[in-house]
Amino acid sequence: MSEQSRAWFREPMVWLIIALPLSAVVAGIVTLMIAIRSGSTDAVPDVVKRTAQIQESDMGADRRAIELGLRGDLILEPQSGAVTVRVQGLVTTDNTLTLKLLHAGRASADQELRLIRANDAWLGRVEGVTGQVWNVEIEGEQRAWRLGGRLDLDATRSDLQPMLSTGD
Repeated sequence: MSEQSRAWFREPMVWLIIALPLSAVVAGIVTLMIAIRSGSTDAVPDVVKRTAQIQESDMGADRRAIELGLRGDLILEPQSGAVTVRVQGLVTTDNTLTLKLLHAGRASADQELRLIRANDAWLGRVEGVTGQVWNVEIEGEQRAWRLGGRLDLDATRSDLQPMLSTGD
């Protein structure tokens, strides 16, 4: 009995041997493209000092917010993008506050805007925040204090509090 020989490209085992390494190369190129496109921005935008394997961040603004007993809330009107921030315990006459909306997954989508004082609240307008999760930071004019919160998916309100534990 003689065996019929087939052409190499009609053998399934040959295609398996070619496909596995080729898929690994394609996956590596795709991973490299994703890494290059995402940039080198950190997930936490604070200025940090890096020494060896230790990363240090200045927490003075958070400690000051605890000392002053600051609390607040942020209210977002989804249709107009109007933002209202109220801060309890603040005795300063800051005419503007800095609002940072930090995207939970993409640093390139982060937004920063100035809020203008109007009586007992600070007002501003932002676009494109609905349907996403945001970490919220509010800072005074001189960055002497800072409050933080979270704006969950399709939420219109966020409680603001010092970003450090009081140790209670």
